Amino acid sequence: ESTHRERRKIRGFDKELSEGNKRLKRAKDSRSRRRQYNSVVKRKLDSTADSHSNTKG
Repeated sequence: ESTHRERRKIRGFDKELSEGNKRLKRAKDSRSRRRQYNSVVKRKLDSTADSHSNTKG
């Protein structure tokens, strides 16, 4: 009886662990995506700043 309960507890823990891993992976993916997006935006801003300074001349 007690071993059965322990096993169920472990199974629940495993499930929580896998859910946590999924959440962690999703967060990591979104973070890397955000970094990519930021670098693209920065590049765009840099190019527009360059064109502005060129027109000011």
